[in-house]
Amino acid sequence: MKINMLYPKPMIRRAIYSLAESLSQDFKDLHVVIVGKGGLFFGTDLIRYMGDSVTGISYVSCQSYLASERTDEIDVVGTLTEDTSSKTVLIVDDICDTGLTLAALHSTIAQDSKEVITATLVSNKARRRVDYDPTFSCFELNKDIFLVGYGMDLDNRYRTLESIYYV
Repeated sequence: MKINMLYPKPMIRRAIYSLAESLSQDFKDLHVVIVGKGGLFFGTDLIRYMGDSVTGISYVSCQSYLASERTDEIDVVGTLTEDTSSKTVLIVDDICDTGLTLAALHSTIAQDSKEVITATLVSNKARRRVDYDPTFSCFELNKDIFLVGYGMDLDNRYRTLESIYYV
């Protein structure tokens, strides 16, 4: 299978650093929720650049893909590890394409938190199936393409690539 580069590693690093700077200036007591294996790559780099603005970290696992096709059913495993009723929660995911995962998580976490914001490495509106946009995104797309690399995978392949490619 041929993959084509979309965003090279240096561009990704600059975008994450810029987002981290903005978040650190605007928020001082963030509880970060990293979503899945894909969000782990972006989330780790984002948190590293944000420093003391992050006061808590949780991890949830969501699955909504079978091969390169997304399903409407979202399985969530994991919960917040501390009380966030007085905190802003930042949900971090690799990509918002259909919007189903982030919309569901946002709704669930908002019930017990002061405020919920979301950040994605990529937001791809062409694949959106619900009316949901992340609060922050490093890259905005409007193309019906499937992305891999920097945490995003196709059947658990390509996840560790340091750049983002399309299939």
